Amino acid sequence: MLKAFEKLSEEKRNKIIKAALEEFANNGYEKASTNRIVEKAEISKGLLFHYFKNKKRLYLYLIDYVIPVIFDEFFKTADMNIGDFFERLKNWQVAKLNIFEKLSLESKFLIRAFSDIPEEVKEEVLKRYQNYAQEGFKLLFANIDYSKFRDGIDKNKAVETIVWTLENYGNKYMKENMDNEGNIVIDTERILKDIDEYLEILKYGCIRG
Repeated sequence: MLKAFEKLSEEKRNKIIKAALEEFANNGYEKASTNRIVEKAEISKGLLFHYFKNKKRLYLYLIDYVIPVIFDEFFKTADMNIGDFFERLKNWQVAKLNIFEKLSLESKFLIRAFSDIPEEVKEEVLKRYQNYAQEGFKLLFANIDYSKFRDGIDKNKAVETIVWTLENYGNKYMKENMDNEGNIVIDTERILKDIDEYLEILKYGCIRG
């Protein structure tokens, strides 16, 4: 069935993909309507199900489509050669912000997919994400200059603590800066200022010696 979809012209495939991404991004998996998807894509419902069989398979196809697109764009824009871990994290956050702006629909779909994972597809979605996330963390931790880390601490745990802090900040920011249509309002200046402040605390601590 997917072979039939892949045989369509690029224009027709992209039209269906865009219509489906918009529907799932705006309404979530459970409330998404295949009727609205086929109306926007200008195809029959029978054809949609001929290509994907059901809504679940369509959704998982979109996950498989979007994750590589997001990761590929990230690796194009992020600098993998920065040795200083703190500077590398800042650079990577800038790359993520660029992706939110350049691939706003794909980002919105993926953010919704992972912030509110439908139980029906949870296992499959997490498995797909973890495969890519593992590769991303390998790159994140590769060739780090640990010379600025204090002696006597577990450097891996220190790195994990820093990553967790920024991930939680990112999740908090997205929840607090989402408009009525579910779009993330990106304030680059504010985000980078917040990240600098978090990294400053993580570098030097918050307790006077």
